[in-house]
Formats: sequence, C-alpha cells, structure tokens
Amino acid sequence: MIPLGKPPSTLTVAGDERVTATGAWRSWGSSSGSCATFREAFRLWAHSNQSDRCAYCLLSITAASHRRAEIDHIVPKAGRYAEWTYEPLNLVLACAECNSGLKRSYFPLITPPPSDYAECSFTIVHPYLDTDRDLHFAGGYLGGTSRPEPIKGLTPAGRETIRVFGLFAEGMLNSWRAEYLLARFLETGQLAGRLGVMEQMIEELS
Repeated sequence: MIPLGKPPSTLTVAGDERVTATGAWRSWGSSSGSCATFREAFRLWAHSNQSDRCAYCLLSITAASHRRAEIDHIVPKAGRYAEWTYEPLNLVLACAECNSGLKRSYFPLITPPPSDYAECSFTIVHPYLDTDRDLHFAGGYLGGTSRPEPIKGLTPAGRETIRVFGLFAEGMLNSWRAEYLLARFLETGQLAGRLGVMEQMIEELS
C-alpha cells in the first residue's frame, strides 16, 4: 500500500441525497441519478488517482492485466455505518482478489467518533488517512519499476494490513516481481535483444 491523494470535495453525494424520502440511507446499488453519477465519477477518478493499481496489493487493475477492478468500502457498507456508503474517504478501487477474495466483510474500524469519518481509528493502514508509508512498512512493492522486496510490518496496523491482504505470501511477491519485470522490460524501449534484457532483470531479482 502507498498513501493515496484524498478525493476532491467536488466528488461527493450531497447529504440530503444520501437518504430516501423515508429517511433511510440509500443502498450502494441505488438507481438515484446522483448516486449513479457518483459511482461512475468515483471509478474514473480512482483509476487515475491510483495509477490503475489496486489500493492494497498495488497490482495492475487494467483490462490488460485481467484483474477486475471493484469499488471497495473500507468500512463495509452493510451493517452499522450505512451512512458511509457514499463517503468518498471510505472508497477505493481494489482488485477482486483483495476485495472479494481476502477482505470480504472484514471490519477495520476501531473507534468511531460521533460523525467525522476522518477522525476514526482503523486496524489497518488507511489508504487516504495514513500518509507515511515508511512508518508502517519496510520493503514491499511501490508499483512500476520500483524493485519489489519481501514486506515487513513495522506497526500493528502495518502487520494487520499485511495479514488481511496476504502481502507476505510467496505468490504475492512473485506477482510483484512479474509486474516489475514487465515494467522494466517495456521501459528499455529496445526492439531487439529484449530476451537478454529480461534474463538480466530476472538474475537481478534472484
């Protein structure tokens, strides 16, 4: 994980539009025009803000990567905090493996204040609210041509994040290495002799 830029103030659903005529919180699948517009606008913004990478494992979530991008609610939308269903700070793009396969209904909230989401405490590193990655993690993968290394948690939140999303797994490290090698491979810009370049990069990682 790396810190993400916070959603702009213009990317929101107004408070009175988050509830129905009967005062119930609108569901994520609401057909309300403002909610549908928000969902699409958030997805487009998040792809750019996250550089087309999962907020948790940092693997690519482009069509070419064959990883499906899902909008994840950091605090699950079902349950006690339905008022945060359309809270931009509670939303990120995640690959299906991290969101549906690993996180699922995991509940990361520790101490909710009366109303301000930004003042909450979480059991995992929050993509928007925790701004110092080096405080929580050593090693890992930052995306692109940043060389991947085995990741280590330096704080309880860092260690819990690694556990929840399986960032310690050998398979994850291999996936990071594959993306790194591809990024380096494409960066060379060579039309000939690329096999030798790839072999050299693989040797660097061994």
